[in-house]
Amino acid sequence: MHTLEEVYNHYSAELDLTSEMFRDEVVEYLSEHNIIIERYSVANKVSTVELCIETNGTYNYYFTYNKSNGDYGVVRATQKAFAALNDEDKV
Repeated sequence: MHTLEEVYNHYSAELDLTSEMFRDEVVEYLSEHNIIIERYSVANKVSTVELCIETNGTYNYYFTYNKSNGDYGVVRATQKAFAALNDEDKV
């Protein structure tokens, strides 16, 4: 089990490219839904930063931040669908 603070410390360079509002929304979403982080990864792509949170539950969570316009969102996906979304190494 990991904390969001660990995620941010491990990927600070990538997550510093996102807005404070995005980071606050991630914290709020995880807290409101009592989500426990089992594994995580962050990808810094050309136009987005993608934060992937894996749980031991039915769903995993995929947060995206658009670097060009500041839009962000979350996708809740089943374990099988999530595996297809994220091919990065997980911590």
